[in-house]
Amino acid sequence: MTVTTGLRDRNAYLALLGLLLVILIQATLLARVRILGAQPDLLLVFVVCWSLNAGVTQGLFAAFTGGIAVDVVSGLPLG
Repeated sequence: MTVTTGLRDRNAYLALLGLLLVILIQATLLARVRILGAQPDLLLVFVVCWSLNAGVTQGLFAAFTGGIAVDVVSGLPLG
């Protein structure tokens, strides 16, 4: 295992942990919050920040995984 492979694996685990926390906060605390009629989207903020820091490939991974997870947690049809 090279150093870059270890860092890439660590970044993937950090992304999954961050997504889990963001989705839990989004589904529980922010579900009822409205600011001027709009609901904040913490997942979007997380994915944009992650993409800027970790790169486009990991940002796409975080966006896809987070989107599927939000669909599963919300109980609405996927998509």
